[in-house]
Amino acid sequence: MPTNNDNQLLEKMKQLSFKYPGPKFDAHVHLRSVDETKGLVKIAEKYHIRKSVGIMWENHQQEFHDSFSDRFIYAKFLSSKGMVTGDLKSIFNEIDMIREENFPIVKFWYAPRWRDYVEKEWKQKVEDFRLDDPK
Repeated sequence: MPTNNDNQLLEKMKQLSFKYPGPKFDAHVHLRSVDETKGLVKIAEKYHIRKSVGIMWENHQQEFHDSFSDRFIYAKFLSSKGMVTGDLKSIFNEIDMIREENFPIVKFWYAPRWRDYVEKEWKQKVEDFRLDDPK
């Protein structure tokens, strides 16, 4: 169900004029349900977006493929909590499961706002946290 923020964003998008009229690729969309995605696809077609990386939390690839054919490259969301808490076994298990489900891409959240979220919700300090830290 679209929110007021979604509707405001759509109104702003209507005002944009794109100079490049050719095909485009969207590298980040969230796929929650086929019904919600139908609206997303209509907007994508309007702006000549031919393909997108579709991020999923569940394994519904076949359902989406049946409805949208080759519109998406599917990625599975991976929680980064295990990286922060040191529970690497859970991360490796999840990656193995994602591979078994034939997802070609793993997506996890790591952005400036992520740091605030981790400290508030997971009660973990991230001041010096780095993804490439060997610890």
